[in-house]
Amino acid sequence: MGVSRTPVWEAVAHLAREGLVTNQPHRGVYVAVLSGQDILDLYAVREVTEALAARLAAGRMDEDAFARMATNLERQSVALAQDDQAAYSALDAEFHTLICDHCGNRPLQEVLRSIRDKIWPLKVPLGPLLPQLYQDHRALLEALRAEQPEQAEAIVRKHMQAIMEAIGQTMKEAPC
Repeated sequence: MGVSRTPVWEAVAHLAREGLVTNQPHRGVYVAVLSGQDILDLYAVREVTEALAARLAAGRMDEDAFARMATNLERQSVALAQDDQAAYSALDAEFHTLICDHCGNRPLQEVLRSIRDKIWPLKVPLGPLLPQLYQDHRALLEALRAEQPEQAEAIVRKHMQAIMEAIGQTMKEAPC
């Protein structure tokens, strides 16, 4: 491939620092396995950081951002009607990224990207919860439009807590 070992190992070291791989000397590099508790811990951090991002984004978002969020919500509605959880998941990530992109806090954005990089590959069964999460998104858009930072923060906290409860229930039914 024409690449020296140094940049490859630097990339592996970066992935290891992010917790995405484990490097076992003389054995190889492996994708990290997250426990159920690891997943809950990530969502607990996500709750706090995304709630802060929503609080900060209230009053910073423009009409273009609101239009993009509204279009995203229309597409989420279609995905729900078609029971297309993969499409809904991608739209959910896009929706939350729009908020993150408008929070005006670069370190917070970096933390959120790191958390999302760890969460995105996970397949958490949230099917029955999706209509509620969609309604949370609609309420969040309205709070952001009305420039209500406390309301936006509270909606995100409720949203993430519902996801954590569903993950906790899944762990009880099928422990990791």
